[in-house]
Amino acid sequence: MLTKSRAISNTAAIAVTVILVIAVGAGVYFATSSRAPAPTTVSVTTTASGGTQTVTSVATGTATVTTVSTVTTTPTTTTTAAATPVFVSDNSLVLETAGNFQWLDPSVSYYQGDYGIFQNVFEKLLWFSGDNSSLLIPWLSADTGTVSNGGHTWVFHLRQGITFADGTPFNATAVWFSFTRLLILDGTAGDQSVHGSQAAWIIQQLLNDSLSSYFQGSGTQSYDAAWVNAVLKENFVQIIDPYTIQFNIMHPTASFPYLISNEWADIMSPSWVVGHDDPSLLKSHMTTADYLPYWQEFAGLAKLTTMLTPSTTIPVMAGTGPYYIAIADPTSYNVVLKSNPNYWGGPSGFKVAGQEITIGKPKIATIYWDYVADQNTQLLDLKAGKATMVDGSASLLYSYVDQNTWLTQGKLVSIVPGTTVHGTYPTLTTAWFQFESNITNADGSFRSFQPFADWRLRMAATVSVNMTLLMKTVANGMFDAANTLVPPGTNPAGSHSSSIATPQYNLTYAEQLLKEAAATPLKSSCGCLHYYNGSVIPSGVVDNSVSTSKPMTITLTYVAGGLVGQNIINTIATNLNKISVKDNLGFTFVTQPLPSGNRYIQMAEHHIDFAPAGWVADYNWVTDWLGPMFLSTGGYFSWALWNNTALDSLVHQALAADTAGNIAQLVSLATQAQILENKAGYYMWEAYNVGFFPTSTWLSGFYYNIAIGDSGHYFPTYGYATPIGPS
Repeated sequence: MLTKSRAISNTAAIAVTVILVIAVGAGVYFATSSRAPAPTTVSVTTTASGGTQTVTSVATGTATVTTVSTVTTTPTTTTTAAATPVFVSDNSLVLETAGNFQWLDPSVSYYQGDYGIFQNVFEKLLWFSGDNSSLLIPWLSADTGTVSNGGHTWVFHLRQGITFADGTPFNATAVWFSFTRLLILDGTAGDQSVHGSQAAWIIQQLLNDSLSSYFQGSGTQSYDAAWVNAVLKENFVQIIDPYTIQFNIMHPTASFPYLISNEWADIMSPSWVVGHDDPSLLKSHMTTADYLPYWQEFAGLAKLTTMLTPSTTIPVMAGTGPYYIAIADPTSYNVVLKSNPNYWGGPSGFKVAGQEITIGKPKIATIYWDYVADQNTQLLDLKAGKATMVDGSASLLYSYVDQNTWLTQGKLVSIVPGTTVHGTYPTLTTAWFQFESNITNADGSFRSFQPFADWRLRMAATVSVNMTLLMKTVANGMFDAANTLVPPGTNPAGSHSSSIATPQYNLTYAEQLLKEAAATPLKSSCGCLHYYNGSVIPSGVVDNSVSTSKPMTITLTYVAGGLVGQNIINTIATNLNKISVKDNLGFTFVTQPLPSGNRYIQMAEHHIDFAPAGWVADYNWVTDWLGPMFLSTGGYFSWALWNNTALDSLVHQALAADTAGNIAQLVSLATQAQILENKAGYYMWEAYNVGFFPTSTWLSGFYYNIAIGDSGHYFPTYGYATPIGPS
């Protein structure tokens, strides 16, 4: 297979790698339930007005950040005047979701489905204030931290009197243990298949990246005693006293508070974790030195932890959060959460729609997190009163809401008796199609026909589809056509700009570009093409000649089962084939479905010309978007082996501005990078995803935070109240 040193690019390579691998769990649908069926109900329908959306700016110590607070204050509902559902009588909540759990360990998991469970079981030093996607408030920390030494040092004072669900105390040792464990496991997948693929990189980027498999490659770390000692000597978390810790950072970033406010930064009970990972290593009153045998044994996840093993009998009592994991069934993928009797009640300053909410003890005692893969089954269970809340499927939108009201007024009016439909809500998600270069043949040899190395063919494909129209029709208006990489709501303020120009639908221009590409085909004999390492590609290696006597086929792939993607690709192929036939050009565009996971394999191995892809923000800061997609060694560019040194330079300058805390310059450079990419056309932007959430009208306390995403149910705010029927 072709190596990175022999690949097409525009110019020579410079960069540091910033790559994300999202682990996705797989599973089978098992229709199981241990609860009694809900009673039959007689329903009457009433319609309320829709929700509201506000955009505010919040000034922090280093930046002005944009908050997108989308709160359904008066949601559109269909209420029921019937019998009380079983889940209300039992004081339980039944969430049906198509996302099964993967690895229920915060130091290992890098999966949104797990994170939705974690945020109810574990807590962090800082976390978001209700629906505010920018405002972090002290959670387990007593303050928001004091920064000094040019961002190299952060000091936090911790809350006292908090215990984990197992009854052991929360203190500085627990913070030190949790972050050290994340670094020692080195982002290793829970099945030990690969090192560096999980979320540890988000913290490792602050430290010595030579100790990271993410930055150096899987298999590069020895995980011996010397490696363990090197990680410990980084002294990332320094214990000042039992309730004061200091973070020591090699590479500062203005986004640091956000980096310690997500699920990889969950704080765990050291005694519970060690006692379940390897009980022989647990001692009473352990000092930091006493943990050395544990670090050596589990370096690089050399031993699968008991904590990773889902159990129907052993509860997970390792968090300080409002719930603990009572059951995690590895067969059905169902999870049961029980309220934590030791919960401390949460912090003040937690606000939804500007109103402070006292979290306190959970109002709902038991959460049933049920894996139900079939969206139609979820809909039926919600209708029958068996489920409290379900996934919102765009493909079934009009099974939940009135079509005419949505299309004409943009409001979600429920047509399901006894339900509230919350939304729509933005997400920090961008979907796109990616043009590939450096395509290889099945035997690994370099293919001479490299269609999308030619800017004219990339642009012809991009302008041959009306993305805005398809988002309104095929996607039922549930997605907004994207104009650039960074989605709305990204911090700091100004990182997304709707004014950045993107190529527009224009079949006349598409025809002009196709004709030019056929008349003067791209060939390496021009001396203008370069390998990834910057060397000139010799004459005869690349030849994009095409004619009716020498026809060429270009394959456009989409995710199997993806209706929207299939329509986009079919539209491009249909329009470009019509042009090619009309003008006798010799191009043939064909479409091919690929399984979701397989497309990334095919992209990485350089076997496909064009593929769908996307990104969900790890943390709400613009640098999380720039590196993976724009750097020559970033995840997506390295798959295609694109190398644009001008783009590299802008991203490196943006990262330097972030390190220096120069927010205005960071935003400016991020904007310049997005403008440059739109002109180069390596990506065809598809959509910014939005979501909606159908729930029982009995449920109260629902809110949404864009920074947490569509699995971000925070159950302590939920409760039950008798629905208000029609007057």
